[in-house]
Amino acid sequence: MSITSHNTTAKDRDFTKEISKLSKSLDKYNEQAKIIEKNKTEIQKKESITSLKSEIKLREEIKNSGNELLIKAQENSDKLALSKISMTAIGEFKPSQLRAINNIIMLSDKINSKPEWLQEKGILRVPGNNKDIESIAKVMNEGSDQEIKNILMKNDSHHDIFGLIKNQFGLALTDLEKSRICNFSINHENRIAEDNYRLPSIIKLPLSLQKLMPLLINIDKNKEINKMDAQNIAMVLAPRIATLEPGKGEQIKEMKEIGAQTKIIENFLAAIINHHSRIQNRKLPEVPSHSKKELAPLNTSHLQASGNLEIFV
Repeated sequence: MSITSHNTTAKDRDFTKEISKLSKSLDKYNEQAKIIEKNKTEIQKKESITSLKSEIKLREEIKNSGNELLIKAQENSDKLALSKISMTAIGEFKPSQLRAINNIIMLSDKINSKPEWLQEKGILRVPGNNKDIESIAKVMNEGSDQEIKNILMKNDSHHDIFGLIKNQFGLALTDLEKSRICNFSINHENRIAEDNYRLPSIIKLPLSLQKLMPLLINIDKNKEINKMDAQNIAMVLAPRIATLEPGKGEQIKEMKEIGAQTKIIENFLAAIINHHSRIQNRKLPEVPSHSKKELAPLNTSHLQASGNLEIFV
């Protein structure tokens, strides 16, 4: 019996050693996999930075070349690319992103029912209560429409609601939408001084930004009171759109690139919010009083004579 017990103990010991060995090998494999994935991500980030720099440089060279054919070809290429993106954009949305867009609409309706919120100083910029925002966001991302309506009715903090707007806008944006806004922004940066340059209409913007624009315009309309003009609004939103992210390469250089991209996006957002806000603030010209003529009474004597007046009764 003692021999059997000894053999069993030895086998258990060997088995434990084997498990320990396999466990260490697995840990080593997982660590290597993480390093490979990390390196892959950093390479992609560097490639994005290099690609953006090359694109900006190429556009600048074409713009400064003075070659009208090249400049026209670049403009046509931009239009074609944006057209293709626009046609396929809806298919790029995940269900969670479409839900976030619907949430933006519901939150905007909540704000429109409280117009005094738009006059609060620093609205959209001042953060709300993070804990409350997270709990409401959870319901908005997972709950039914009725549950969302119920929780929005209970919360009456304007800063929380505007915090949710920023939260849902970040969730709604697809990589393709971010890319489109970057393209619009680069085009704006390169062509703003041209006489024939026109900002895009709201309907040509990516869907997430389209649905948010009416609210942004209303915030800008109250800028004299809330101190949130188009530029301040753009400063809040631009970092959520920027496609470049910091890696672990040349950190200072990367941060400069990210800062440059964010500023280009910020300038475009400010321009388009300000542009459409001014359009909506325009007043229709009044009709001059001298052009208003009194209508002469209808002469019906000839109808009475013929007995045909009854057809007008």
